[in-house]
Amino acid sequence: MRQWSFETGFGYDNLVLGEADTPRPGPRDVLLEMRAASLN
Repeated sequence: MRQWSFETGFGYDNLVLGEADTPRPGPRDVLLEMRAASLN
């Protein structure tokens, strides 16, 4: 899956789009699929 993370520090200049493993939900967890998100 794709994820946004902060490379160093905070702010838009430090956001990096990368790849990560899909998390596995536990017995009392729910995994949601997001199709869209926005950053303000």
